[in-house]
Amino acid sequence: MFGPVKFVSGDGETNQNRLSTYVGQWIDGKLELVWPRDVATSQYVYPMPQR
Repeated sequence: MFGPVKFVSGDGETNQNRLSTYVGQWIDGKLELVWPRDVATSQYVYPMPQR
């Protein structure tokens, strides 16, 4: 989710970002990767518990 970004050109477009989309969620005070499933470190929590 945090790291280098590379912009590429192709299909008549310039400076496009073709990175996969990742979704993170704070679970029990720890940032977990919840999407995509094949690289997730935890399952998403929904609904989030109320404090």
